[in-house]
Amino acid sequence: TWGFNEVTSPNGIYYQSWSGSTPTINTGATGLQNFDYVVASAKAHGLKLIVALTNNWSDYGGMDV
Repeated sequence: TWGFNEVTSPNGIYYQSWSGSTPTINTGATGLQNFDYVVASAKAHGLKLIVALTNNWSDYGGMDV
């Protein structure tokens, strides 16, 4: 399960948007509330998650670490 979803234009489901160098966290229903639902659903179904909190693949915006 991906624990990140950063965008440059806020539409659809996203966790963080960037305007230039300024990040904005989306805590609403199309943001982290949606992620909370995924975690709660996994728990309710007896599933464990491995959550990736960053991305290093360039095809999805990547973070060179």
